[in-house]
Amino acid sequence: MSNTEINWDGQKITLRPSSIDSFYSCPWQWANVFLGGKTTIPGARAAIGTAIHQGVEDMWLETMLTWNKEKVNLNMMRDSAIESLQGMDKDGLQYDKDENYQTAERTVIEGVNVFVDDIVPYVDIPTAVEQRIVMPLDNKVISDLAGTLDYLTPTALADVKTSKRKPVAAGHV
Repeated sequence: MSNTEINWDGQKITLRPSSIDSFYSCPWQWANVFLGGKTTIPGARAAIGTAIHQGVEDMWLETMLTWNKEKVNLNMMRDSAIESLQGMDKDGLQYDKDENYQTAERTVIEGVNVFVDDIVPYVDIPTAVEQRIVMPLDNKVISDLAGTLDYLTPTALADVKTSKRKPVAAGHV
C-alpha cells in the first residue's frame, strides 16, 4: 500500500462539527484519523479545554439541583477539572514548547476561575448541559452529524470556548 492510501474499512462515520475545521486545515490527517482509524497523540491544549469543560459541566449540574449559583462550589470544579486532566495525561499528552503537566494544571485552574468570575455572574442557570444532538444523514460515508452542546436555557444555546489565541468570530461559526 502506498502512503497516499487511506485504510478505510467502509464503516460509516459520525461527523462532529468540531472536526470540520481540521478537515479544511489538513484533509490528509483528518482522513487518517476519522476514516483510517489512526490515533494521534492528543495535544495538551485540547486536554486543557476538555478539563475546563468537565469542571464547568459538573458545576452546572450541581447548580441545577439547587437552582442557586450564588455559592458556586469552586473546589469541586477545580477537583473535577484536574481529575479530568490527570486521566488524559496518563495516556500521554503532547505539550508545546515550555509547557508540561504543571503548566497545564495551572492553566486549567485559571480557566475554571475565569469562568466563575467572568461568565457565571452574567448567565442564567442552564436547563441542560453537555446534551448530545444527532442528525442522521443520507450519505455513503457519513451516518450522522452529531455534537454536544455545552449550555442550554430557554433563550440561549452556548458553547464554552477555551483558547490560547484571541477569539475571532470566523472560528466559531
